[in-house]
Amino acid sequence: MATFTLYAYSRRDDEPTRIGIVAGRRFRTLVQRNRAKRRLRAACRALWTQMAPGYDLVLITHEPAMDAPFKQIQQELREALQQLRLLKAEGGGAS
Repeated sequence: MATFTLYAYSRRDDEPTRIGIVAGRRFRTLVQRNRAKRRLRAACRALWTQMAPGYDLVLITHEPAMDAPFKQIQQELREALQQLRLLKAEGGGAS
């Protein structure tokens, strides 16, 4: 099951991509919401330098983000960003 939903909005500028992470009240406690947000934030941080500039990203956490292996969260994020073509190519430009 997916650990998050990703929305991407183009700002049409060359400023670094901004990321917002949202965890709704579906999580039973504040501790669970914060844990899910921290895990997604860490996955984003690992890919930050590879992201194309000029976008606003909104990630909405889902309950499986609390218990999913961190590698799964990272892989899902990488696949989502690649599908949206928001990861830079190895040569430096957007892919």
